[in-house]
Amino acid sequence: MGKNKCSSARSEIQKLIGYTFKNPDLLDEARTHGSSNRSLNYHRLEFLGDAVISCLIATVLVESDGGRELNQGQLTLLRKDIVDNEKLACVCIFHDLNKYLIHNEKKFHSRFKEFKRELRDNPERDQWRGLVSELKVLADLVESLIGAVFLDSDYSLEKAWKVFVKLLKPLINPDKVRRDPKTMLKELCERMGWKEPYYDYSVWEKRGIVRVRVNGFPPFESGKRCSNKDVAIARAAKAALESNSLKEYSTSIFLQESETIRIVLKALKEKDTFYSSKTS
Repeated sequence: MGKNKCSSARSEIQKLIGYTFKNPDLLDEARTHGSSNRSLNYHRLEFLGDAVISCLIATVLVESDGGRELNQGQLTLLRKDIVDNEKLACVCIFHDLNKYLIHNEKKFHSRFKEFKRELRDNPERDQWRGLVSELKVLADLVESLIGAVFLDSDYSLEKAWKVFVKLLKPLINPDKVRRDPKTMLKELCERMGWKEPYYDYSVWEKRGIVRVRVNGFPPFESGKRCSNKDVAIARAAKAALESNSLKEYSTSIFLQESETIRIVLKALKEKDTFYSSKTS
């Protein structure tokens, strides 16, 4: 990458995230994939950023009023839903951060375009979730940027939070609380004292369909043919949760929890500073 192009990329990223690096080399390291010929890549910063993001979100969730009403298991699942690889990959694509990635992987460009198209055309999470396992690099890029900011700012959680929440905010919608249907179905069975859902792949090879069996009810199907098994599993679980057979149980169990989560997400979206007024 030429010197001018590198400088331009640095300026654009810093403007986007609202942070100016004291050591611009950290920013370059944060966007360098392992396929590059460079001696340093983003792996160590990704490792650091993952821990920083987890700490930030955990603290905000526990501190919020709604968070006090959730148990440890619910908080863990909510933290995962907010900052899992899928959400972070969406953050990356939403802000076009992927165009600043330094790499030598020919397939990345086409796969990034495909993911962006899927997000635009199929905003429902279960439609595109299977793509993310191949595009973990997008989530890695966000994590490494946060790690770089944390390191460059002399380990300031406040500055890391300001950058992260700026990137995350556009993708938080408290009025549309979505959780992974497979996780929800498993949790429903646990709370009802039923056996774990059984996923039947007997017709997967021929028809691209997954069935899920729950507590003796007729099997629930994933619907039309699907080329990705993870997507089909999510669709089958969603079909079960929304069925007449299970809707009564799932609504009674998850309604109040969804309202609490909505309150927590609203608080997260409105939190511009990491430390609260309660901090001395």
